[in-house]
Amino acid sequence: MEQELEKSSINILDPLQDPLAKERLQNLKNKIKNIFSEHTLLNKRIKTYDNIVERLDDLEKNQKKDKAHNEDFIKNKFKILRIISKYNEMSTLMGIYKEYNEVFLNSNESRRAMLIDTGCLFCQVNNELKIYPLENYADNEKNAADLIEIVQNLVKDTNNIDHIHFWQGCEMAIPKRSEIVLNFNKTYPSVYIKKRESKDEIFIEENSWHVNYIADKGFLKVINDEHRNDFVGAILEDEILSVKTHKVSISKKEYANRLNENTNLQDDYQSINMQVLEALQKCDVVVQMPYIIPNADMLVKVSFKGSDTEELILSTS
Repeated sequence: MEQELEKSSINILDPLQDPLAKERLQNLKNKIKNIFSEHTLLNKRIKTYDNIVERLDDLEKNQKKDKAHNEDFIKNKFKILRIISKYNEMSTLMGIYKEYNEVFLNSNESRRAMLIDTGCLFCQVNNELKIYPLENYADNEKNAADLIEIVQNLVKDTNNIDHIHFWQGCEMAIPKRSEIVLNFNKTYPSVYIKKRESKDEIFIEENSWHVNYIADKGFLKVINDEHRNDFVGAILEDEILSVKTHKVSISKKEYANRLNENTNLQDDYQSINMQVLEALQKCDVVVQMPYIIPNADMLVKVSFKGSDTEELILSTS
């Protein structure tokens, strides 16, 4: 059963686009982490997340020092690694704690809070799921203080310790007024964008070796990526499906295997920038995310005649 979020956001602007709001949000995160750090079990939970971030931060600093790659490449690489590492950790936690799964399934707002970098606090209290997206409390000091008081009261009750969680986000960016739908069969996200006042639309789909998009002419511009100048060479085809529609498939493999001036294959972490040629406020956005959790997986075990040993044990998620 869907639970009502404890506080709804009325601001349509993304707080992560405002430096001051971003700072307030980080301060609020730190205060919650300090409360969690005072309790052994809760401290262990947030440390698993922090360890991922610290390890990747250290690796990024080391790569910057050796100067084998340019800064844009390193930035792209570790942005990708942080997002997928956090997302995979969140998916694992969905299989361990039922509250994670329930929050992700609960509502569009709670899903977004888990995926972007603002974070979400949640707790099962007397069989009722309480959800607190941090961006709804970081807009001013009073709201932030209210949330800190809520956290302190929740932690004081020993019955809540096993059911209170603080997920700090996956570092994605998703507009507030967008719909996030879940797909049980796909392993990569996709995006659908439509102008509200016309039939113009865009569909962007990522898969293992390609990024495909279909867009009405004059609605989408693909900008050269940040660390290569020969982006156009990676576009396999721009075929006109109709008078006004473009379909393009961009090969990740061909893109990655292009040699740079030093004949080094270093561009395996790529960035493709696309610009919608209409204001966000005039568009509807639907983001489709994969929904693959460990408890929906199945172990495949294979033994051979004459032996009880399981020679093959496989699992995918």
